[in-house]
Amino acid sequence: MLLRYATIVLALALAGPARSEDAIIMVGESTTWGLRSDNSQSPLNAAATLESLLAQDPGCAFGGLRVENWAVSATNTKEWFLERPDAFCAPRGRHPLVDYACDNDLPLALAVEPLAAQRGLTIRLVLVNAQGTNDAHSAISRRFERRRTSTAGRASSRLRCS
Repeated sequence: MLLRYATIVLALALAGPARSEDAIIMVGESTTWGLRSDNSQSPLNAAATLESLLAQDPGCAFGGLRVENWAVSATNTKEWFLERPDAFCAPRGRHPLVDYACDNDLPLALAVEPLAAQRGLTIRLVLVNAQGTNDAHSAISRRFERRRTSTAGRASSRLRCS
């Protein structure tokens, strides 16, 4: 019995610390996730496509890197940058980024780096697809106020935190 435990301890000691794997993390909403009409993820989502293309170009600085798709469909500015994504916290186990953000009371953007570290990933690049489409279709947090300003004769919109 003691020999079995000693063997396990020795094996763990020889294994050394877990090595980190370089990765590209993609974040965004449904277009990045690859949402299909039945709410499942398309196998041809943006991350899978990018990883496949990079694998074909080993001379590229990012060639052969793992590409993780951490996009979350139906999210908006509030869930990514301002508040914990409460509306997405249940049920658990569907999305590791959402689970991490909910467990640690963080907006999604602040959960990316610590989740990557927890999963043994070294982030080489984060690709963000933040179109703001969902902000336009849903109520944005009241902490934002839309203001119209004029710049060189053209109308432009700005979001300002109050």
